[in-house]
Amino acid sequence: MGVFPRPMQENYYKTKNVIWVALLLAMSNVFLFIFPLRSVAETTEKLHINNTKIQKVLKNQISSTLSGCTNQGCFKRPNDVVISNDGSFLIVVDSSNPEEEGIYLKKFTYTQKGFIDSIIIPLVQGSHASPLLNIGINNKNNKLYVYREPTEHENTLVQIVDLSTNSVKELKSVTLNSTQIGRPAFLDPDGKLLIAGVINSSSPEAVIIDTEQDIITSHIALPDLVQSVNVSGDFTSTIFTFASKQGQSILIRNTASGASSTVSIDKSFESVSDDFLDRVSFDLSSKRAVLSSIGGNHILHFLDLKSNKLVTSILDKLEGPSISTISPDGRTAVTTGSIIDFPGGFKLYKSSISQDNAITLLNSSIFTDDRILLDISITPDQSKVLVLNLKDGVKKLTILDLKTLSVLTELPLSNDNAQSFLLIEPFGRYAISPNTETESSLSIISDFNLGPVLKKIVPDIGPVGVSVPFSISGFIDPLRFTGDLSVCFKSNKTCASFVSVSRDGTKIIGYTPKFYELGLVDVILGTTSISDKTIKTSKYEGLYLFSNASTIFDTFLPEITILAPKDLSTLKTRRILVLGKADGTGSQIESVNVNGKTTTTTSDGSPNIVSFISDIQFESDGIFEIKVNAKDKSNNINEKSIKIKIDSLAPTVAANIEQISQNQFKVTGTANGNGSNIVSISVNSTPLQFTQSELVNFTATVSTIPVVITVSDSAGNTNEVKFAGTPLSDSIPPVINVLSPQNGQRSKEQNINVTFTVTDNTEVKNVTFNGSTISPVSSSQYSQALSLKTGENLILINATDGNGNTSSAIIRISYVPSEVSSTNKEPVQTTFAAPAGKEVITLPEEVEDLNSTLIDELSFGGGELIDIASTTSIEISNPPPIPEGIRAKITPPETKGLDIIPIAENLPQIPQGFAFAAGVDFSEDPGIVNNEDVSKLKAVVLVDGTGRTFISGFAFFTEAGSILNQRTKHHRFQTSDGQLLELVTAITVPSDASEGDAKLSVLNKNEAIATIPLTVTPSKNVKIGKRVIERPLIKEPINALLTKNGTELVLKIKGANFVSKFVTIDGKLEKLINKADFFTNVTFVPSLGIKIKDFKLIKNKKIILTATIDKNITPGIKLFNVITPKGADIGAIVIPDTLSDGKLEATASPEDILNP
Repeated sequence: MGVFPRPMQENYYKTKNVIWVALLLAMSNVFLFIFPLRSVAETTEKLHINNTKIQKVLKNQISSTLSGCTNQGCFKRPNDVVISNDGSFLIVVDSSNPEEEGIYLKKFTYTQKGFIDSIIIPLVQGSHASPLLNIGINNKNNKLYVYREPTEHENTLVQIVDLSTNSVKELKSVTLNSTQIGRPAFLDPDGKLLIAGVINSSSPEAVIIDTEQDIITSHIALPDLVQSVNVSGDFTSTIFTFASKQGQSILIRNTASGASSTVSIDKSFESVSDDFLDRVSFDLSSKRAVLSSIGGNHILHFLDLKSNKLVTSILDKLEGPSISTISPDGRTAVTTGSIIDFPGGFKLYKSSISQDNAITLLNSSIFTDDRILLDISITPDQSKVLVLNLKDGVKKLTILDLKTLSVLTELPLSNDNAQSFLLIEPFGRYAISPNTETESSLSIISDFNLGPVLKKIVPDIGPVGVSVPFSISGFIDPLRFTGDLSVCFKSNKTCASFVSVSRDGTKIIGYTPKFYELGLVDVILGTTSISDKTIKTSKYEGLYLFSNASTIFDTFLPEITILAPKDLSTLKTRRILVLGKADGTGSQIESVNVNGKTTTTTSDGSPNIVSFISDIQFESDGIFEIKVNAKDKSNNINEKSIKIKIDSLAPTVAANIEQISQNQFKVTGTANGNGSNIVSISVNSTPLQFTQSELVNFTATVSTIPVVITVSDSAGNTNEVKFAGTPLSDSIPPVINVLSPQNGQRSKEQNINVTFTVTDNTEVKNVTFNGSTISPVSSSQYSQALSLKTGENLILINATDGNGNTSSAIIRISYVPSEVSSTNKEPVQTTFAAPAGKEVITLPEEVEDLNSTLIDELSFGGGELIDIASTTSIEISNPPPIPEGIRAKITPPETKGLDIIPIAENLPQIPQGFAFAAGVDFSEDPGIVNNEDVSKLKAVVLVDGTGRTFISGFAFFTEAGSILNQRTKHHRFQTSDGQLLELVTAITVPSDASEGDAKLSVLNKNEAIATIPLTVTPSKNVKIGKRVIERPLIKEPINALLTKNGTELVLKIKGANFVSKFVTIDGKLEKLINKADFFTNVTFVPSLGIKIKDFKLIKNKKIILTATIDKNITPGIKLFNVITPKGADIGAIVIPDTLSDGKLEATASPEDILNP
């Protein structure tokens, strides 16, 4: 059974690479049993560090299907799969239903949460047969080939897919040519050239195809029919395996020179080894490879591509196919030898390969339970072996420790018992295996618990005794590991200095240690796990050479990283800013050119690394290439290019509106991206869900007309179109909703603003306020200033729609001027004039508790606290001397357009009339608070530079909690029993306080427990257009909801005077470009335990905020600021003792729950 009889020569090239699996399936009498697919498999991985045994759970997540593949027909025949070279996406080719659905590629984008169904690209289809398809991707991830083997009635079909435009081009030089080729391979990083073996010629040869010119440029004579073409990772060599007489030989072709050499199995092994399979496994350097054989003894075939030398080693006299894979550093090979004799199975062999090509068998492991081997691979961190196999009709992934070959875990993947393969993402984040005969299109495995990954170190040679810079391309997962990385050479005692890792974990730079031994050394990466603080290391043998300085010549090309724009991105402007970095990889950068234009460069600290910036002006829309050339001082030149698409044309929309009931309208329309995909459609501000494409048909139902449709494309172009529509007969009047003041309200202010909305199912035609016609301030909102007379005031609002329907609203509000004595609450005379909306209080001659007296004065009728921010100020006409407390400071909340910059002595500059909530910070321990005073509300007074004294707000204590920032020393009050307290304030700077220095004091009884210096500055003048914007107003009710087992807060706030993207501040027009930025912000006080992760502002009327809640958050009242450049309105939520899903208590009047 060692040598399988060969089929007919003309069919042998098709069957040889799969015949060993068919043979094993036939001999194993496979029976199919259906097993449930587990989603998580757990085992115990035993690690030995310093002879200490550590138990650690190894979890491997399995996702059986991709999104969009929920039915049995989807991907019934996923002929082939590729993973991009950066792991950011995978592409599947599907020919499962060619007659009805055609043949197409489907792209899935990788995210931390899984794969997102991105795009579908239809392919050229010659017939309705279900052809077997193969695909390959170029090094730059922007070009694919799709190969269909020739059939009895059709020639070979090769299609080139440009992923920057999602366009498909059939290579006519192949299709229309009688020359039939086997599966090709890209011959260069750009994907310009393909190389393939000819399979129907009487004179064996290979051809090179220029995919851009669509011509065959070269014919290469070969000694035998080609079985497979294997191009090395650095594109310097091509290895041909053969399908006939030369089956025990390979041909190695040098890409640059075209020279070739044939290497054969030594004659002493011919009788115990069968022909080579089509599989060739390269190491990272592309200078070492291992091959596989169809039968004979279990054998390792090692190929040294530096010397073109083939070394063969018999591992065992057992007979069966031998499948080998090599480690990234090229020093370890793992071979699986299938066992054909009963009981069947396979045996694993681990071999070391020395620098001088000597092979040593280290250990082995045998599986004699009738398993059938499908594929094998070593993880990128060189810690594990992944073996894809069939057992009892179930496809499984067996994961072994590379060091010991002991089994760590075994995962059932699917009930698909057909031939399959395994692909590992370049950084080891996930692996995939296609299924062709079950409902699960792809088995996806993730969470391999890998260590740091090294892909390339540049330069890989350095002088002894000198510290020189190096750069590593690889992956340190920022979600699993800290940034504390060590890069060591030979051992953990000689490590690099100044090591840093890029934010995405793919780039590592540093300086080599001063090493004094000549020769090759190992490179060892070590980093710390975030979850359990253990150290994870990866070792790559013989990867760096220390040599005499005189023998080192820099032949490494500069490395170019283009940071912006992104490859294949779509932009709406024709002026493009190009940003990036260039690394001389051992030499200094001499120059960088972008599209032939010399750029400005700046050093990044390392003498060999520079940043560059350049702008390019394009004259038209279209697809363009940006080429960056970098030259170092050793005269090495490298080029990197990206493609961009410029689309400055706004999308268009056509729509039809049909009234289907009295207050319902059906909207049907089409959005046209005019060259770009439509990415968003909203109808009357309601976003629609749809699949992105250039033409999108949509349907929506609305309750009002006219209908406003807003569409945006992938380039960022936006268009807004209003459609009037034709309503049916309408008898529904407008709806008037008065926001403030409330009907029956008593006011101490003479001048007020009446705010209300008017909506209608058609269109509001006319609105009158006390008989005068007024206009809305925004869409449906109205605001009218009114000066009240003493006593009751009647306000009449009328609204009329376009069909003559009318409605009215009447509200009554009483004006009660308030300047009263605290002793008898009767009006008293003041010695100075009070501005409109100003409150003035006079204290009794004797005050026992100043704080309690002021809190009483803030109480309206002895109940609710006065909203200080709604007044000009509350001034004390006869203030006592305000004592000094412990020096403290406050940090006002931040928002765009507001500069509260500390000046001398860190004094914040706060505008007149500005209101906000903030915590109080101390530079020394403030002391002990009596337990009886902890729960009492504290008054805050402000003394301006002229000595005038105002009640400015209130303060309260809350527990400090356990999730403190350990990097900063916090000084806090504490109770007599040691409980730490946070002091929280809600203050308003009086609108008529004098500009200049001032002091805030927090009172407790007749003492000040904190004094806060600040500077009062002029009030901000904030406008939108011609409308003056006052401070924000929060409207009840506030919707606060805990979700995800109490770990996520969703806060919905309605109100007025919220500011979006455009505003005029003190006469200067300000605008925000970033999509996530607004002139309105929300901050929490205290903020510990609450982390805002998403903020949306809708039509300047509604805020939707999502925040993460720490499980150790301190329960109790949390104030929040809704802040704009004009100031803040303050609300509050109450965090319960136990976090669980449900609604939280929330209020727009925190005084009510602080002073019940």
